[in-house]
Amino acid sequence: MRGCGRQQLGAAVSLITYWVFGLPFAYILAFKFKLGAVGLWAGLTGTAGLQALLNLLIVYRYAEYH
Repeated sequence: MRGCGRQQLGAAVSLITYWVFGLPFAYILAFKFKLGAVGLWAGLTGTAGLQALLNLLIVYRYAEYH
């Protein structure tokens, strides 16, 4: 994101994916499905994948090819 000059957008993606999606998803896996630490790690790992996908889409969309 820094190479595209979209630092604020990258920070927003990180903030939204972890707080809105990641932590609730990890909580549900860990406590509602009784997976414990594995659920916490799986939730946060899935969130990192979502964040990577969103960043890839943003870079692909806003990249300027000269």
